[in-house]
Amino acid sequence: MPYIGHCVVPVDCDGSMRLPGFVRRNLERTGTRLFVGIHETSACLIGSTICWGKRMSEAQGRDRQEKALASPGADTLRLFGLRDEYCRPDGAIRLPSAARALAGIEDEALVVGAGRSFEIWALEAALQSSDPVIAALGRGAVTQRARRGG
Repeated sequence: MPYIGHCVVPVDCDGSMRLPGFVRRNLERTGTRLFVGIHETSACLIGSTICWGKRMSEAQGRDRQEKALASPGADTLRLFGLRDEYCRPDGAIRLPSAARALAGIEDEALVVGAGRSFEIWALEAALQSSDPVIAALGRGAVTQRARRGG
């Protein structure tokens, strides 16, 4: 089932955040284990099921080996997988401080469904993104939150 939706969520100082409904619904079907890591090309985190994360890590490992053979000493991208059981009754997760620092996530995050995965953006980074879709989703989520009085 694809992750479809977007919203702004508060992030506590310890990195705890409640997953939005569109992510929690998928967890009810796929189990409470998630993969969360650093996105390869965007300044955000990416998450999905453990199986998806494992496939992506393996594919990235093969790609890294091919690049190293083709161009020794070239920079390679790394995917920092953070696997955990997310079965708290309130549907919350805790993002490690290193991942939050790399993505620039502080007190608010924009969570965006991206089909087979979801992205967790620092709200300010999303609003200033050169990707017009991410920037528009950020503005829309902020507007929705303001209308609800949050």
